[in-house]
Amino acid sequence: MFVRDYISQKFSSFGIRLTEADFLDMAITYSIDMNWTLTAEIKDSVDRAYVQFIPSILSRPDVSEGGMAISWDRAAVKEHYSFMCRLLKMPDMLRPTIKIRG
Repeated sequence: MFVRDYISQKFSSFGIRLTEADFLDMAITYSIDMNWTLTAEIKDSVDRAYVQFIPSILSRPDVSEGGMAISWDRAAVKEHYSFMCRLLKMPDMLRPTIKIRG
């Protein structure tokens, strides 16, 4: 499986379709090639790129046009994001952290 297919399928499970610009953004920003074959050696880097891209898509609106509507479950995406952050030991940028100073 290619990196592009892996990422596309991860997002499509939430009803999110990525554009060519999204793939290009991820490739450049996170230094991954969408045409690489996904292997165990690069899976962690690909997962990190995938997770880091999630906040940028959460602000996208639902689309309704001509009797057709496309929407997706933002709460589920946020929960998945938080889960993946914990799994990859990454900071969760969507949940505020409370620091008590004394």
